[in-house]
Amino acid sequence: MLEEKGRLIRILNECIGSSSSSSVKIVIGSELGIPTMRDFTVVTSSYAAKDRTVGFLGIIGPIRMEYDRVISTVGYLGRLVSQRINT
Repeated sequence: MLEEKGRLIRILNECIGSSSSSSVKIVIGSELGIPTMRDFTVVTSSYAAKDRTVGFLGIIGPIRMEYDRVISTVGYLGRLVSQRINT
């Protein structure tokens, strides 16, 4: 599924499109708008340099995952990358 670049770009655009800096965004199954992704979840977080979002990181996993753990990990990594960039 991820071998096709166009699909991956659509997934990432969906996740990034409405993300605000310092927030974790979760898009589940059919919300991705891609039929082959209906059994997956994408959890993303942004990272920033000088209060400007410069990138995103995330996890693609099954719908049934440990959301608490994934959300806290992705959020932590986003904050950590931001701190490292700004030091």
